[in-house]
Amino acid sequence: MAKLGKWLGATIITCLFLIGCGGGGSVTPPPPLPPPPPPPATDIWVDVKAAIDASSVADIRLMVGNGGGVVFSYEKGSFPVDQQYFLASSSKLLSGATIFRLVENGTLSLDSRPADIIPWWTSDSTDARSQVTLEQLLSFTSGFNDGPIAESCITDAATTMGACAREFYDAGIGTVPGDAYYYGPAHLQIAGHMAELATGMTYAQIFQAQIVDVLGLSNNTVFAFPSTANPRASGGGQSTAEDYAKVLRALLAGETVTDINAFTQDRTANVVFGFRPGATGVSGRDWHYGLGFWRQCDIPEWNNTCDDNIIISSGGAFGWRPWIDFNNNYFGQIAMEVTSGTHGAAALQRQIQPLIVTALAKL
Repeated sequence: MAKLGKWLGATIITCLFLIGCGGGGSVTPPPPLPPPPPPPATDIWVDVKAAIDASSVADIRLMVGNGGGVVFSYEKGSFPVDQQYFLASSSKLLSGATIFRLVENGTLSLDSRPADIIPWWTSDSTDARSQVTLEQLLSFTSGFNDGPIAESCITDAATTMGACAREFYDAGIGTVPGDAYYYGPAHLQIAGHMAELATGMTYAQIFQAQIVDVLGLSNNTVFAFPSTANPRASGGGQSTAEDYAKVLRALLAGETVTDINAFTQDRTANVVFGFRPGATGVSGRDWHYGLGFWRQCDIPEWNNTCDDNIIISSGGAFGWRPWIDFNNNYFGQIAMEVTSGTHGAAALQRQIQPLIVTALAKL
């Protein structure tokens, strides 16, 4: 009996290790556990969004992109990308690009003078107005120094761009052409009329042909204020966030303007600065000017580092704020439409610029 008990015990133990006690099988291992879920993706734009959300402005659209297109779009409140808004002085970059395209195709040159194109313009060498050039008009150094809020023909829908240019001409110049910078509307209104006479088209038609049609923009991007006969070249543009971003992308990619180095060149290195309005973002900073846009450099006094750090911007009174950072290869656009001077768009741009560069490095 003792031997039988030992045999039965050994048999039972053996059966525990054999499948079904049938002998010869092996134990099937349990299936592997599923891998743990990946950690949640980090939002590389979280700091940028937080800065936009902290703005006192209720409705904002931020768009950031590179030469390939928009890589980030963020809406606070309600700001549709395809809705038309007034650009105010953000129109200046559009005018600068429009007329520079005429320079690149040979219709005009930066050395062209109103005296050579406009029939009633004096060619008398003793009259300093005869020496004004297109470059000086586009860089606001022509000597026509009316400020942006001075009463003038730029709000008159019943006149024409040519008649408005004549009104500025008749009022005379305040400084020798090329000597001083003054932010104001006369320069681009005269330059716009030069373009009209050189092409045989209205300024609204020139903009349509040179920018809107080339980039396939919508019908909401126009120069029509106060009228299509007398569009304010320095502030009468209207556009959408989507369309304006296409303009910025094309400029960054060198598609709208071929010689981007010439286009972005500082045109005010050797002038005296008269009026630079703080509302444009220049307050407390020695920004220079190109051809319808600021050469932005966020230090108190312009120096050699600013020459190599190419950031252009064209802020508008209602909060529209586009810029292109050529060194970091991106464009940005803060779009809003609020009461003049209360939006803080310039400060918001400065705040988010380094945050955008950090985010783009993680793409």
